[in-house]
Amino acid sequence: MPKGILQNICYRGVHGLPLLFYLQTVQSEPSFFASQLLSHPGTTEWDGLLLTARRAAIEAVRGIGGTSADGEVFFQTAVAQSPELSFENAPDDAVELITTLALAHYRSWLMEHGQEPPAGLEANAAWLPSEDHMNAFRQKVYAWKKLRQLGPICREKLVENAPNQGTCMKDYLALLFPNAANRQPTLPGWALGALADETGYHNWLLGQQAVEKDVAPSWSSKPWIRIAFFIALLITGAWYVYKYFDQPVSTENVFASNFSPPESLMADMQLRHGDEPTAAECLVMFKIADEQYQAGNMESAQEPLMMLVIDSTQTACHSDAWYYMGVVRLAMDDPKTAIECFAKIENLEAFGEDLYWYQGLAFVRLAVNDPSRRDLARRAVERALANTSRPDRKQQAAEMLKDLSE
Repeated sequence: MPKGILQNICYRGVHGLPLLFYLQTVQSEPSFFASQLLSHPGTTEWDGLLLTARRAAIEAVRGIGGTSADGEVFFQTAVAQSPELSFENAPDDAVELITTLALAHYRSWLMEHGQEPPAGLEANAAWLPSEDHMNAFRQKVYAWKKLRQLGPICREKLVENAPNQGTCMKDYLALLFPNAANRQPTLPGWALGALADETGYHNWLLGQQAVEKDVAPSWSSKPWIRIAFFIALLITGAWYVYKYFDQPVSTENVFASNFSPPESLMADMQLRHGDEPTAAECLVMFKIADEQYQAGNMESAQEPLMMLVIDSTQTACHSDAWYYMGVVRLAMDDPKTAIECFAKIENLEAFGEDLYWYQGLAFVRLAVNDPSRRDLARRAVERALANTSRPDRKQQAAEMLKDLSE
């Protein structure tokens, strides 16, 4: 958002509700007005707006009894629908408009599911969409969300209604209706309407990508305490004598010679979890990621994994998604983000020595461009060696330590 559009955000009680009140500076630039700013998604100003509006909308929904996850969902819905508004009699301030629309969708969603809106939450203002329109738009968003979980080839075939769709339609129906008993043989009208609305899907996708950039792992923005803890964890590994090893070889060669990711994500999951049940929607997402992964399309492989980790309804799948996203990022030569992903895994027992192994390799890769990290890389490899039971990895780790020694 342009500097100065909002100087402060505070709360005031209106009809018993904590509504957001914005103290604005006087601006003459018309691009600050909601009618123009929200009608052009994807601009720099629009991206800045989303960062401010996201926090405001989430706090507003929480303020009337919703959760942060509720706020996130209805904020994204409001952002996607805002370009369709007429803006007549709507608030001039874009953040206020999105926040009000998000609250309206939250109220509409509660009523749709037979729940009473919070006391004091008034009926929608005249400029807001009707209840039927909001309900229909939320169905569109649901359809777009599931569409994005498919691979790029399937998305293109469905949007263009290609004659040879292969298993794409079957996979899409499985995502739309996770319960097989409720699954329809063909797409319902609301899903067909969502596929036909390419402009709406494009606008929604821009909002999704902007939010993902805000919540995606970032080494530079990570709290220092988490980094300090992670480094301390590595330092506690067993120490091995390496002073008298041969002269070191290229750190890049050390990494390249020892990084061998799994050939298949799904096959690796089967070995790790055996017959343990996995949510149907998670399996579909991992399958899509694996297809792209095996084809060597790492950028596309990480998309469904990212969708899983930002989906608050799929927490049981988060550790697997973070782990494989770390492996994918390491394969993409991005060790910093790989380490960030590995650090977010909560179910550590499920990954055991594999996690230590790939963490160690990530630190080795970091040392390629920063020789000062070579000592840290050695310690990470020592940690991996201390936690592996595989003879081949023990031998590889010992050789890496030899190569990394001074």
